[in-house]
Amino acid sequence: MTIRRRRIYHSFNFTESSRRTDDDSSLSTNLRLHVWKYVGDIYLIAAHAYAPIKLVPPYQYLNTSAYDVVISLCDLEVGLHYLALYGGHECALYDILAHTDNSVDCDELNHHGTTSDMARATELSVDHFERSTVAAGGYADFYVYVDDDHSHDNLIIEMVRRRRKLYCVFTRDPP
Repeated sequence: MTIRRRRIYHSFNFTESSRRTDDDSSLSTNLRLHVWKYVGDIYLIAAHAYAPIKLVPPYQYLNTSAYDVVISLCDLEVGLHYLALYGGHECALYDILAHTDNSVDCDELNHHGTTSDMARATELSVDHFERSTVAAGGYADFYVYVDDDHSHDNLIIEMVRRRRKLYCVFTRDPP
């Protein structure tokens, strides 16, 4: 397939009959998507249950000198799973091979970041302001704990300036 500056979605329907029975049934089933890109550049995002509509981290980027990547979706549940490809600056030609396995080793792209000093970071709470001051050229660390209640919400973090002070606002926008 070819792609340039547009989106293409591939969906994978996992059914109960798709579950592998040749391995230990107590293990979870994982989907491995091996993408070969021959020319061009593309961004790739894999997701469970919902097609990713925005190019937001975590995503994988294959530049013009990279040719293949394996993306995993771990612990599949019955339903649709998606791979979104966003075309880059060059027209890309690619192939995808999808297969399942029951391997214990499965690494999805992380949907969170880490910092080396969480003790200095301020936790943000939904619908609350957090005030912070920094020197010119400085920064302040914040983090958001996403529990099950907010795992399917669109989370919005904004910086608001009021009376020469900077506030961080964390709100949610249910889908």
